[in-house]
Amino acid sequence: MALPSRTALRAATLGLLAQIAAAVAMPDAGAAATLKIEPGGERLAEALSRASPGDILVLEPGIHNGPVVIGKSLVLEGRAGAVIDGGGASRVITVDAPDVTVRGIKVTGSGGLLETEDSGIFITRKGDRALIANNRIEGNLIGVYLKGPKQARVSGNRIIGLSAMRLAERGNGVQLWNTPGSIIENNEISAGRDGIFVTTSKRNIFRRNRIHGVRFAIHYMYTNDSEVSGNVSRGNHLGYAIMYSSRIR
Repeated sequence: MALPSRTALRAATLGLLAQIAAAVAMPDAGAAATLKIEPGGERLAEALSRASPGDILVLEPGIHNGPVVIGKSLVLEGRAGAVIDGGGASRVITVDAPDVTVRGIKVTGSGGLLETEDSGIFITRKGDRALIANNRIEGNLIGVYLKGPKQARVSGNRIIGLSAMRLAERGNGVQLWNTPGSIIENNEISAGRDGIFVTTSKRNIFRRNRIHGVRFAIHYMYTNDSEVSGNVSRGNHLGYAIMYSSRIR
């Protein structure tokens, strides 16, 4: 029987090494855990620090202390009555990893400075494909801020701003900057400066949102090749402000 050539052996070895590298790089879905987090203290921050990619963190009813940073690809979800309160400091939740889901939580108590982009939920450029779904995001300067992620989705949330502040001093319900392919859909937004404000972006979809009690329901700046459809604007100063933007359909 003929022995394999050196070329064949080298190819087989390289293939095996590639398979090993891929297995090491990929998180083990079978090892993902569901972790229940009780309210109070620093339990949530500690759980996020210990969690592994793929884990599901379930918040029990009660007040969980923020601010917190999600730096791994995982799911953070709340049972009925679960609240994350930032205590008036900075950004309540920062999403700083891809493929993160935040759902079913009341998020409140951001800081009050527009200069530092204080928000209920802040998604960094690392937060590609983030899903923010079915939350009550209330009492924050900016509701949800997408700053640079690709293909993020904000869906089914109730976003209520700071109605006690003067309109010009409020943040926006949902704010986007350079976040191509992101979708904002099926949200109810009120009491912000603008309902949805987007700048320097492309290929965004805003659909079936209900917006009331703001300045501009949807405000475009320097944004192209996007879709706006099926939204309802009621009781706002203006429905749509489209500025320096092209191919909006």
